[in-house]
Amino acid sequence: MEKVSDETRTLHRSMRDLVALSALPAVWAGYQPRQVAEGLAEVLLSTLRLELVYLRLPGQTEGHGIEVARTAARPITTDETRNIARALAPWLDGAGINAATPIPNPVGPP
Repeated sequence: MEKVSDETRTLHRSMRDLVALSALPAVWAGYQPRQVAEGLAEVLLSTLRLELVYLRLPGQTEGHGIEVARTAARPITTDETRNIARALAPWLDGAGINAATPIPNPVGPP
């Protein structure tokens, strides 16, 4: 029996995760936008094995958007989500790194 290489295992896992991600819209049928954002953040965090996930969904009117943040280390508070949003705003709004202000690492020291 031939051994499966690590590269092949990684490719199989990636394909399986891609198929699972493509099925999510059907799972979320009838959910509220915040529930979809929170679910997507959780799925991305675990599937992609990330340290931090931040999602921003703009609302139809100013100030009614949805922001969700998750870390692998611990839950993120609403205040920490706002701090992450402020820190990422220059990149998300197109101003770039020169306008960015540093924030404490929400997942702890490296």
